[in-house]
Amino acid sequence: MRRSARFRGIANSSLGWSGFFALCIMGATCAIAPMMCWNRSSPPEIIQSQRALFQMMGHDNLSEAGFYDVYPDATPSDFVDFIHSEEGDVLWPATTDHVWEDDTPTRVVDPSTDQLMRPEGVEFVAHEVDPDRGMQLVYIPNDEDGEFIVECYIEPDERPVRVLTWEFPTAAREFDLD
Repeated sequence: MRRSARFRGIANSSLGWSGFFALCIMGATCAIAPMMCWNRSSPPEIIQSQRALFQMMGHDNLSEAGFYDVYPDATPSDFVDFIHSEEGDVLWPATTDHVWEDDTPTRVVDPSTDQLMRPEGVEFVAHEVDPDRGMQLVYIPNDEDGEFIVECYIEPDERPVRVLTWEFPTAAREFDLD
């Protein structure tokens, strides 16, 4: 049985047939793997919520709110304690009842403060998902690595639609959150 010249070239190359097949398998794996891990699309309310939380954790916002006066050696856990205190109330953005008509994330900004607003239908929850709430953004402090893990849920009994990891504090003013 005669092989074509093209295949003989592959067999005689430095890869050989086993190398050729290994490359084919690696290529197919790289093409298919992202589809296997594909999350459901995130509703615009979730995207707006994660943007608002990212902005809340911004170094400049924390400085203006007096966070570093209370916690000079700030950790992500300190941030959670602060935003759930009376002093930290100033960091919470106003809520909006804006209705997103399509899947296009729209930045809804409070005109009086130029801060992103948080959607009314999304709960902000610390540490772990709350089974009694609906759509929620769960922020989990990781003091050891100086970061936050943010999980976004449409339904609390399902897998998160987004999982993000942010350094703390965020550089919110340095990034375009679109």
